[in-house]
Amino acid sequence: MAEHGLGVDERVIGIAFDGTGYGTDGAVWGGEMLIADYKSFRRAARLGYVPLAGGDASVLRPYRMALSSVRRRRALASGPAGRRGVSARRT
Repeated sequence: MAEHGLGVDERVIGIAFDGTGYGTDGAVWGGEMLIADYKSFRRAARLGYVPLAGGDASVLRPYRMALSSVRRRRALASGPAGRRGVSARRT
């Protein structure tokens, strides 16, 4: 922001696909749209949460994350009966 000469009262929209890490809510974040100024930020949108298949093993075996994403997508597409265990809560 500073390198582009934005003032202290201006805000920006940023899209981050910088890997994963713990967010301010204690959940694992990865793929966010943030609205920020020099003092603070808020997460305006995000990719849906996907379970880590096998926990930390998913980091070493990325195909597990791909399979989790496919499974979640199929559950959402199959309607209410297929949504067991999938939270509809949005941030």
